[in-house]
Amino acid sequence: MSFEKFLRFCLHLIPSRYSSEQSRKPTGWFGRNIITYILSRSNYSLIDFMQSLYKGQKSDVIADIGFGPGILFPMLENKAAKLVGIDFSEDMILLAQKKYKKLIRDGRLELKNASIASLPYPNEYFDAIFSANTIYFWPDPEQNAREVLRVLKPGGKFIVGFATKEQLEKVNPEPDIFKLYSSADVETLLKKAGFSETQSFSKKEPQVGKDSYCVVGRK
Repeated sequence: MSFEKFLRFCLHLIPSRYSSEQSRKPTGWFGRNIITYILSRSNYSLIDFMQSLYKGQKSDVIADIGFGPGILFPMLENKAAKLVGIDFSEDMILLAQKKYKKLIRDGRLELKNASIASLPYPNEYFDAIFSANTIYFWPDPEQNAREVLRVLKPGGKFIVGFATKEQLEKVNPEPDIFKLYSSADVETLLKKAGFSETQSFSKKEPQVGKDSYCVVGRK
């Protein structure tokens, strides 16, 4: 069974609105155990594709906004001086604190319970910022993208991974929770927010049954 079919099967077993809300903000036993398991399986290829697009320095400070199960952290732990995980779900913070105790103890990983609407970091702090499958939930997309731009260093990159409108329409997410985007829509959003350059990328993923899509914005 492909990952997409597996995901659709699992979500079919629970009410659509509840699964959409949990996808936005995993909470409680169901969020910590079921949703994070599904997200870990369904998001891995996308996040691996995203990190492959970033060629930085080992001195970099890199953030992951809406990190969920924390898939990106082990992928980048040897490629950056410091990783920062930002998530507005307290349950995801608690899970990451347990799972990545050594990275935190060594000062390699910092976790913050915060929203993309107000990032608790000074201007020009990060070399790169990643965010996978969160764009649908941003409360004020253009303003939120400007907030990301604020904390990026000049030349820094914002790497946004997502499922396209066409992909998500197949699983019928709740329209008042999910805002759907094409790659062109994401590029337009980042340009309006002030990113100087944007570029779309995609990768065929026949082994997982769904292709990966990403837009990279440069400050």
